[in-house]
Amino acid sequence: MIVSVCVITYNHESYIGECLESILNQKTQYPFEIIIGEDQSTDNTRRIIEKLAATTGKIKLLPTQRNLGMMPNFIKTLGHCTGQYIALCEGDDYWADSYKIQKQVDFLESHPGYTICFSDTGYLNQVTGEKKLVSTSLQRTRTINQLLKENFIATQTVMYRNIGLKIPMGFDKLQVGDWPLHVLYAQFGKIGHIKESTAVYRIHENNNWNGVEPAKKMTSLAEAAIFLSKNIKRKYRPLARKQALRYIHYLVDRHLQEKDFEKANEKSRLIYQLPFWWLSLKTYFILFKIFKR
Repeated sequence: MIVSVCVITYNHESYIGECLESILNQKTQYPFEIIIGEDQSTDNTRRIIEKLAATTGKIKLLPTQRNLGMMPNFIKTLGHCTGQYIALCEGDDYWADSYKIQKQVDFLESHPGYTICFSDTGYLNQVTGEKKLVSTSLQRTRTINQLLKENFIATQTVMYRNIGLKIPMGFDKLQVGDWPLHVLYAQFGKIGHIKESTAVYRIHENNNWNGVEPAKKMTSLAEAAIFLSKNIKRKYRPLARKQALRYIHYLVDRHLQEKDFEKANEKSRLIYQLPFWWLSLKTYFILFKIFKR
């Protein structure tokens, strides 16, 4: 198999049909499969998938006996993707370019030193109907050092070269999985950018990420950066550690400004999860803020 498309979904009955149709409508010179991790939805999501699967041999709906939760379901589904290349699209997003995976396979085939290819993306606000196009990169080639500072890859646009990546322990405990997964792949090659919009991210009231308040988002990013500081190649770990400290500093400052000293103290303790935390001056700067109050 040339391409495996990894789709995770839960209670997406309003969106999963459009998502899968946009994938099935891909025009390629290569065979592809759609691996679906449906996580025991309480609505009609699974029935919609089964109906579509009956019309094509491309869909492989994984069996399920219980609700796993987003990250374990994602790891399970990704593990069933055996194609030379792996593309991602969550069940409430969709692809807007019928040649998306053909373009990305062509790029990765002609650039053997690259492990990731991504593109620009569209955003659709399901509530207001507003649509916008976002270009997340002006450069054709990006690196892991840039990615560790900022996640510029929209998940619904990404394709990975299947390098047999082993997902490190602890990944399933993270609240944010796309950025650390991009980084895990980026440590083995360059990142290619196609300056075209190929997919759409749907904003709606049940989005896991959009509904999260800023402090919780920053905590999730700090925990992801801590995870990376322990699990990527050693030469990249100092940058992951530095990024984790930035997130922790933000959290401590925010809670101190709100006079929530208990929360500030709690977030400062994330520092001690970092390897070699005592080697950074920023560590002592953050701790000094806690002690002086």
